Amino acid sequence: MIGGDAAVAENAWRSSCAAYQQWDEAYNPKFAPYDTSGCLPESAKARMKLPPEQRPWCPNGNYHIPVTSITPVGGGATLYPGWNGVKVGIIQHALGLGSRWENLDALTVRAVKALQRRAGLPANGVVDRRTWDAANTGFSFDIDTWQAPIAVSPRASRQQRVEQMVNFALSRQGLPYTWGGAGDGGLGYDCSGLMLQAIYSAGVDPQPINVLHHAEPTYRTSQQLYKDPYLQHVPLSQRQRGDLLFWTSGGVIVHVAMDLGNGTFVEANLPGVRVRNFTTRNPGPILGQVVRPIAEDRPY
Repeated sequence: MIGGDAAVAENAWRSSCAAYQQWDEAYNPKFAPYDTSGCLPESAKARMKLPPEQRPWCPNGNYHIPVTSITPVGGGATLYPGWNGVKVGIIQHALGLGSRWENLDALTVRAVKALQRRAGLPANGVVDRRTWDAANTGFSFDIDTWQAPIAVSPRASRQQRVEQMVNFALSRQGLPYTWGGAGDGGLGYDCSGLMLQAIYSAGVDPQPINVLHHAEPTYRTSQQLYKDPYLQHVPLSQRQRGDLLFWTSGGVIVHVAMDLGNGTFVEANLPGVRVRNFTTRNPGPILGQVVRPIAEDRPY
C-alpha cells in the first residue's frame, strides 16, 4: 500500500493522466487505425469531435467515395481512324501537318501511311507502337495514360477536396485546347479532360470513366460524367464552387466547366484553359442540374 507523500504523488499523477486523456480525446480524435478514410462507423465519434471544415470527407449517400489511388489503365492506346487526343496531335506535328483538329482524319491517315511505307511497316494508317517509334515524336507511346496524382490526404475534408479540384483546373490556365485531350506536360485539354483530371487530383475515381475511353471516337466524357449515377446532382440554382456546369445543343451535352462562384467558371475551350463569366460565355442552354463531384458530407 502506498501512503504519505507517495500516495499524494500517486493521486496527483493519476489526476494529471486523466486530465491529459480528456484533453487528448477532445483535441486529438482517435480514428480506427485501419480506417484510412475516416468514414467507417468505428470512427464516427472521432469525426464529430472535429469542426466540419476539418472532418474527413464521407459522402452522404451512395456516391463515389474517397480513394487513395486512381485505377490504372493499360498501355497507351493504338490510334485508329477517328481517334482523338494528345497523341493524335503529337503524331500530326511529327508528320509536319501543323496545327489542326486533333483527330485521326483522312489527311492524317494518308500521312501515317506514307511514314509506314518509308519505315518498311504495314501501310494501314493505324498508329501502333512501331509506327509511333518510327515517327520520332519525342514522347512516350503511353503519354495518354497519364492520370493526375491525388494531391490530398486520405482524410482530407470536403472543402479541401473541392479546393484541390479548383486549384488543379486553375493551374492549367494558358494550356492549349486539345480535342480529346487530358493533359499533361503542356499538351492541353478539352473541356471534360480537364474536369476528369481535376476530379482525380481530389481523390475521386469515377470509374468506368477513364483517360483512355476519353480519347475514343464516339466517347463523350462530359455526357458520361452527367449520367454517372454515383455523382451527386444538384439544382443549378444551388450550385457551389467546384460543381460541374453542362451546356447543351439540340438537347445533347456538348460542354462542361467548373463553377468558381461569383458568376465565374474555369473551362477548356478554344483557344485554351481560362476563367470566364456567365456574361461573356457564348450563348447556349445550361442544364438545370449540376454535378457535385465531391458530394455533400455525411452529417455524422
